[in-house]
Amino acid sequence: MEEGLGLYIHIPFCLAKCGYCGFTSSPGLPGHQFHKAINREISLLSPGKIRTLHAGGGTPTLMGTAFWQELLKNLDHANCIETAIETNPAVLSREGYTELREAGFDRISIGVQSFNDENLRWLGRVHTSLQAEEAVHSAKAGGFANLSIDLIYGLPGQGMEEWRLDLEQAIRLEPEHISCYELTLEPGTRIGDAGNKVCDSLTAEMFMETHRTLTGAGFHHYEVSNYARPGRESRHNQAYWERRPYHGAGPSAHGFTGTTRYWNTKDTGLYIEQTQRGVLPRQGWETITKDQAIREEVMLGLRTSRGVRAGILPEKVVDRLVEAGRLQRNGAMVSPTPEGMLWADGMADELTE
Repeated sequence: MEEGLGLYIHIPFCLAKCGYCGFTSSPGLPGHQFHKAINREISLLSPGKIRTLHAGGGTPTLMGTAFWQELLKNLDHANCIETAIETNPAVLSREGYTELREAGFDRISIGVQSFNDENLRWLGRVHTSLQAEEAVHSAKAGGFANLSIDLIYGLPGQGMEEWRLDLEQAIRLEPEHISCYELTLEPGTRIGDAGNKVCDSLTAEMFMETHRTLTGAGFHHYEVSNYARPGRESRHNQAYWERRPYHGAGPSAHGFTGTTRYWNTKDTGLYIEQTQRGVLPRQGWETITKDQAIREEVMLGLRTSRGVRAGILPEKVVDRLVEAGRLQRNGAMVSPTPEGMLWADGMADELTE
């Protein structure tokens, strides 16, 4: 049995605010007070043994490798099954990747998003396609044998052939994992408020083309947006989809005890002030009822190839969705077909009414 809980650390700083990003993040560099605040909150959390660690954001590598070296020294992560960090291709030198690997990170996720420079500019990314390729090569040279690339599809004006070129370039770089996200129109963002993306029918075709291309190249389609070489699935994210308890640290970070979900303040200044006073920077929390827990299990499980326990689902609705080609039975589990993953949220509503 694997010991410990997951720990997610949110760093809300980035080189520039991307036009599509709805996460808590802002341009700038984290200062000394923020460094201290993260360490204080983790000390207040007393996370104990760590099963998985994921540093996200924003761009957590803007904290500097020395910060992460010191933080990892102070965590009980000797038996950690995955220690992951996200980065922007424009942030780290080749030496930086080596230092992160030597600090103890064994997985890195690089926010490429596209290998088309025009699309990168439209998205508001500060790196070029050449920098993205160099980042992947530098991470490999630095010792990362578990590397993930993020891509986005559904951009206005993006055609199927253009999307195929992104997929093919990602495959050529030989990562262990590729995440492919449909562009989401987040309210309050430049791109979200403009409302520009390709039509739903084309994004559906792009989704299925992604499935065919990446599974054909040997990747396992294990979650709606995620593909991995065998054994290289994101262990930390799997904990979310399986509703395992985890800690959250940093502004806007969420945590889950198994029965209660909590979330931190988004205000970085308030976050620093509360941790200085020795107070966990909580903005809110909720107790999860039994009905909510079942709904979450169904909603999250239908996003994965593992699926959901058949015993908690209405049999007649399952039969109808199997007949429609959206679900399939796998012993005691019911899982979505590739086409069914496109309808995961709607099926969750049908199965929990």
